[in-house]
Amino acid sequence: MLYFIAAYVLLVVSAFVIFTVRERDKSRRKKLNVAAEKIVREDLLVYSLKNPYADMNRVEVPSSKRIMIALNVKAGGKKQEFVFDPAKQVGVGRGDRNQIIIHDPAVSDAHALIYLSGRQVCLSNVSPKRKVSLKRGSRQTGMRPGAVLVLKNGDVIIIGGYKLRVHLFMFDIKYI
Repeated sequence: MLYFIAAYVLLVVSAFVIFTVRERDKSRRKKLNVAAEKIVREDLLVYSLKNPYADMNRVEVPSSKRIMIALNVKAGGKKQEFVFDPAKQVGVGRGDRNQIIIHDPAVSDAHALIYLSGRQVCLSNVSPKRKVSLKRGSRQTGMRPGAVLVLKNGDVIIIGGYKLRVHLFMFDIKYI
């Protein structure tokens, strides 16, 4: 009888843990989709402002899914998450023209570039003197200037003292 009670308690606790993890993932996905939707809406707004006389009923809005990237930036005990559309190049560096600005003397003004090439998200080291490291699983690769690598979900980009964890996701823009 005691075994049955212990097994039942274990089953209830396991179900609770699984439910909690699923809800947390669902909440994170919702936040990422809201951020991606804002980006796409802004693109459409910019288009309409640049083309004020365009017939908006004839504007072709892509009905396919769009690859988006979320970068979890970690440095000095602080964490931040940013969502970007890699179809527009994402600059990483110390300079003000970058989308992700890293205040670290070991980082170049323009250090790395994240962009979409076909259906793949790529990372390019654009710094003439400094390295970018990419950690995939337990393997870490140093990228020389000019090198390009394809990013995968879960990769960690290391620039100076900053770690940027890559999360790639699909955003279906037909639901805007």
